[in-house]
Amino acid sequence: DVVDGYPVKALNENLSFARITDLTLPPLARIPNNTFRNNSNLKTIKIVMEDNSPLYIGEYAFANCPNLTTVRIEVTKPGIYVKYGAFYQCTSLTDVYFSKHPHVETDNIDNLNFYWCTKAEWHW
Repeated sequence: DVVDGYPVKALNENLSFARITDLTLPPLARIPNNTFRNNSNLKTIKIVMEDNSPLYIGEYAFANCPNLTTVRIEVTKPGIYVKYGAFYQCTSLTDVYFSKHPHVETDNIDNLNFYWCTKAEWHW
């Protein structure tokens, strides 16, 4: 996939993608801490994992994205690891979709990952 005209192969911490509104990420094993934190333009996120890597979303990776409304995570193989506060205070977040293989571990996903996302509805 391409972001701002550049192919995405890996992400680093504390990246500023202020112009992005709709983000689709290719299979990435890791989204580091604080990567998209405070991005006021981000509205939708789609993460697709089709390989054998577990998905790791770091602490506050998407925290305080005030216009984020939809998160869609699709995995087919191993676990999803979402760290504390990954989507903290995304106050406009209304829909969180997890499309997963029945043997994918999601036990660590709870309200602490989505703290202060009071409008969010979960779709499994």
